[in-house]
Amino acid sequence: MSIDIEHPLPVEDRVAITELYARYSTSFDSGDVQGCSELFTADGTFTITGREPVTGREALTQFFRAAAERSAGIRHIVNNILVEKVSVDRARGGAHVLAVRVDGDTVRLAALGRYRDEFVKVDGRWLVHTRCVESAVPDSLIGAVIVRPD
Repeated sequence: MSIDIEHPLPVEDRVAITELYARYSTSFDSGDVQGCSELFTADGTFTITGREPVTGREALTQFFRAAAERSAGIRHIVNNILVEKVSVDRARGGAHVLAVRVDGDTVRLAALGRYRDEFVKVDGRWLVHTRCVESAVPDSLIGAVIVRPD
């Protein structure tokens, strides 16, 4: 897909996609399984680099349900969001993501990396068609203590 430089993404679409990033983080962090899966197209795909992709609404719902069971206390911080128009109803974007787990009085690293996304506008609403999570740290650092009282 090529980027449509001459016709940039309208501001209202850019805002809607930026809010989509926020809705995903809020839904995931609160354990809203249905809310997470409904942010994806019916044939949407979620991939973590090095793992098998999860495709389709039913599989995504199961994936987010399992993630919610093991992710209590996780908080996502998403920034450096960049969104580009591909066509009238398609866009791609990326963002840096830091996820921490609050475990009592200790904060641990849950994830650090980047989202690479493709979005589709369906019935006037922007949805994630594909999300690839690329880790910026080795697996051995996941769970590392970031803050703990001495």
